[in-house]
Parts: sequence; C-alpha cells; structure tokens
Amino acid sequence: MFHDLLLYFAHTYSEVYGITEGPPLHDPIAVAVLLEPLMSPLMRFADNGGERWHVRVVTDGLHSRHDEERGQVGRTVVTKSDHGGVRIPRSMQVESFWRQIGRCLEEAERDLGFVASLRHP
Repeated sequence: MFHDLLLYFAHTYSEVYGITEGPPLHDPIAVAVLLEPLMSPLMRFADNGGERWHVRVVTDGLHSRHDEERGQVGRTVVTKSDHGGVRIPRSMQVESFWRQIGRCLEEAERDLGFVASLRHP
C-alpha cells in the first residue's frame, strides 16, 4: 500500500505540478521530524544548530490552476525567529530514514496480521 501511495503521488505531482524527481516525501519526513526524539540516536535531522522559524501560509486569493488568478495563495512563508518557532531541518540521515520507514511498515503489517487473526480464528 505504501508503495502504491508513493507511485500515485509521484504521478500526480508529475502531471499537475511538473515535479518529476521522485515521489513527494514531505508528509513522511514531517512525521519523522516530530518523532525524532523517540528515535534518537537512530535518526537525526540537522537544523543549523537549533534555528527556529515562524511559518505562515498565504490564504488570501483564489483557488485556481492559473497562476495569474491564484496569486500567492497556498504559498508557505517562513521568517527566522529569535524566540519560539519551529524547526526546519536542512538534512537528514537518508539511510536511517528509510530503515525506520521499513521497520514501521513491518511492525504495522505484523500488528494488522495479529488483529486479523483475532477476527478470523
């Protein structure tokens, strides 16, 4: 299922946005960043020594496929913060990331198999 989802989004990003360099991984990476404290030292993200950012998404404008109609709606704007804000990792340990994804998928399949066996003895 995970593989099929990656292929679906890769195709959609290619067709709709012209992004052709692999499937988008922003959601799995965002979750991994949130879970990093639980996975350390298995995986680390570099955040330029603790930089923090304020993030704003432009919501004013029309939802349209045409740039001239849409304007900046949906654009993410970040500004550096001297206090508070969020981390924006600049790099990660790619092999560790995929190893963790694989481990999580294996555990999910094992758990789903266990639940299915309870339903259908």
